[in-house]
Amino acid sequence: MHLSTDPTDPQNQEVYALRDQLAEFSVGDSDAALTHLLSALRTMLSARNVLWGVIVRLPSPSRADPLLGWCPRLVRMLDPIPAVAASVQKQFDTLSLFSPDRDYSPPSDEKSALGCAGLAALP
Repeated sequence: MHLSTDPTDPQNQEVYALRDQLAEFSVGDSDAALTHLLSALRTMLSARNVLWGVIVRLPSPSRADPLLGWCPRLVRMLDPIPAVAASVQKQFDTLSLFSPDRDYSPPSDEKSALGCAGLAALP
């Protein structure tokens, strides 16, 4: 896909149309909106599959955190292929101990200082 700033470019028109389509989804339909986005991206890019990943950053990462505070929060494949989906999930699980209930205050001990990298990094 060639990037252009010309608003009359047909590829840009596809992107603008997709933006407008996504704006019509209600907040409660976020899963349907994501599926629509992934389907449209697959078509636009002539891809066999599309993966969407979301990461967040902890406000005060420790120097011991190998991910520097970045934590995977969500990963979604449009058409999960079992072997690929298992591999992606394994990597996600390895990197993430993210919890909505997590205390985001600066870490006070070595275990919490590891953030999303998890306790597996401890000796």
